[in-house]
Amino acid sequence: LKAPGWSRVVADLTTPAPDDRSYLAKMLAILVQVSGARQGVLYAPAASRDEGAPGSSGSGEGAGGGGGVEVRPMMIWPPTDASHVGEGGPPGEVRVAFGKVSPSEINSGTEAVAAARTAAGTRTTQVFGLEGPDQLYDAGGRGYIVALPIGAGGAGGAPGGGSGSGGNSAPGEPAPVRAVVSLLLEARSRQALQTTLALLEVLAGYAATHHLQQSMRRLRTAAASLDMAARLIAAVNQNTTFKGAALQLVNDLSRQLGAERVSLGWVRNAGKPGEAQGCRVAAISDTEHVDRRMAGVQKLEHAMDECLDQEQAVMYPPPPAEGDGADAVLAQAVTHAHRELVAQDAGALCASIPLRLEEGVTGVLMIEARREAGKLEVAQLELLQAALDLVSPVLAIRRSDDRAIATRTWDWLVKTGAWAVGPKHTVWKLAAVAAFVVAVVVTFVQAPYRVGAPAELMARTQFAVSAPFPGVLAVVEPGAKAGERVEAGQLLARMDTT
Repeated sequence: LKAPGWSRVVADLTTPAPDDRSYLAKMLAILVQVSGARQGVLYAPAASRDEGAPGSSGSGEGAGGGGGVEVRPMMIWPPTDASHVGEGGPPGEVRVAFGKVSPSEINSGTEAVAAARTAAGTRTTQVFGLEGPDQLYDAGGRGYIVALPIGAGGAGGAPGGGSGSGGNSAPGEPAPVRAVVSLLLEARSRQALQTTLALLEVLAGYAATHHLQQSMRRLRTAAASLDMAARLIAAVNQNTTFKGAALQLVNDLSRQLGAERVSLGWVRNAGKPGEAQGCRVAAISDTEHVDRRMAGVQKLEHAMDECLDQEQAVMYPPPPAEGDGADAVLAQAVTHAHRELVAQDAGALCASIPLRLEEGVTGVLMIEARREAGKLEVAQLELLQAALDLVSPVLAIRRSDDRAIATRTWDWLVKTGAWAVGPKHTVWKLAAVAAFVVAVVVTFVQAPYRVGAPAELMARTQFAVSAPFPGVLAVVEPGAKAGERVEAGQLLARMDTT
């Protein structure tokens, strides 16, 4: 393994790969090259099924049974047809299309599939002679079929042996199988075959390195997204208003990403099915006032609406569907409005990311950058998406707090009514229910009808009491007031007779 040729092989297997498909394709080509096999096929194991269950492929003939695990051919090496060779790789590198393998293209297909099913079921390396169904090292007059399971912890144990050690499995348990490689070998001696098997299992063990690299990459991505989200949330929480929080967010992202401009659009009628929705630009980095009548702002809103309609991130220019930095979802996204946004500048890149909540997309973040400043990577967008999923609820709370109390009360009533009558056309349903209740009350509830009219209470007979001579009242008794009831002989007032 320290020879120059083997050093290159080991370097290829330990070089980080962007995904499992590219690494398994590289592993298949190396295994075929090292073993001198006439053909190698990569299989993807499916869920375990009972033997003989409908839909299971192969019956295990020629391999001592299939172990009840269904396998599907995904890749073949060397390619039998030019249509199997993919594009988009560096010059001189051959890429094999994934999943474009027909069972008819596999040499000794019945034996190869049965061997792969057995290896997937037992999780150990299996060797079968093409002359018979038994595992005989010396019975391969026509050659051998070697089935090598590839797992998170590398290859399985020795042929017919017990268990291997997997990265995620308990001690003494076989490693979980992620793929199975079947190799069609020429006839050779038992000693040569054992040497070949030893080399194959050593090389297959480097799959554990790839698994650890992928795990570390995911951990670094998660840690980076949490760190970015924490810093963004801390910056947003410094502002008590939605406008201030949105402006702080786009300014911080513009500095962190080195972008030329970062814009935030907020969705009208977010979470209200059946009502017209659209993005309005809420904040632009390093811009205090946003005038929606400007053509540039309108193009921004159209691009944000394009992201809102698809409910996924959009990048222009889009990434390739295959190859390094590939993303099939982003490659198929509609980018008409994004292309119009950067049409005036040939050196511009743009990407939009949705801000998601439980009820749907509540906003869109637009990033515009220069080509010379750096390329927008798919991994970078995934990191931003994870961070913005944590920032979105904070922005939604700031937006809700800025509204009037009457508006917030109305939205609360509509949301409560949606729980009772359904999320679609909630207001019309509530109005119909209210009208029905009023009609029932008016029709069946009876109440006395009272007529109101103005009334005035007056005395039937009025008397005027006057003194027999003019004078001045000296004392007026407390009971001598208009409307008071008096008795005969009661003193009402006393005259001044001096």
